[in-house]
Amino acid sequence: MDINIQQFFDQFQQSEVFTSLPTVLINLLLAMVLGIIVAKVYKHTHKGISYSASYAYSIVLITMIVAFVMMVIGGNVARAFTLLGAFTLIRFRTAVKDPKDTAFIFLALVVGLAVGASDYALAIAGTLVTAIVAVVLDALNFGSLVKLEQVLYLTISPKTINQKDLEAILHSELKEMSIINVNYSDSNKLLQYSYNIQLRKKDQQADVMEKIAAVEGVKNAEILASQQVVEF
Repeated sequence: MDINIQQFFDQFQQSEVFTSLPTVLINLLLAMVLGIIVAKVYKHTHKGISYSASYAYSIVLITMIVAFVMMVIGGNVARAFTLLGAFTLIRFRTAVKDPKDTAFIFLALVVGLAVGASDYALAIAGTLVTAIVAVVLDALNFGSLVKLEQVLYLTISPKTINQKDLEAILHSELKEMSIINVNYSDSNKLLQYSYNIQLRKKDQQADVMEKIAAVEGVKNAEILASQQVVEF
């Protein structure tokens, strides 16, 4: 069978797919840009050790995919039900540990819906306003009872520790302190303490460590940023 390539191309140019192609590209590119903004805000506001690069990657793709789905559905109810039936076959095996992660996925879905419906003003305004609110809430540490910034690890010998000197240093150098965990090592007879803390002077970590390490009975002392450990 001979195929007239020029005739095929002329028919394609006159088709609905070709005439809507610029809109499809604009929608997908805008969904990608807004998805990247949402993913960047997620990365900036995330706390703890459960950060996942693949999760941020997925936020961008989900925004684009939902926009694409909206364009596929259009006003066709039959297509909507067909896609709904197809999506019921998908099983997500990754558990979302942080409720805030769910909020970002939901934001990506809504942004994708708005872009797919070609409601650009709503999509852009909604993304920017939500992103600003998320950054502000994170800066204010909204929802936390106490703003504790670091984790102090202490390993002490319960038989030789000078408890009064240690407590005096902790109370004088720390603005806030909350105990996280206590472990006892039966092999070497040592106690391991973990505290969530906030120093009175942020630039005096080395001095505080020297004072604590000099206390009789303190075997090891270490301070880590709480963002590098876990959100307690």
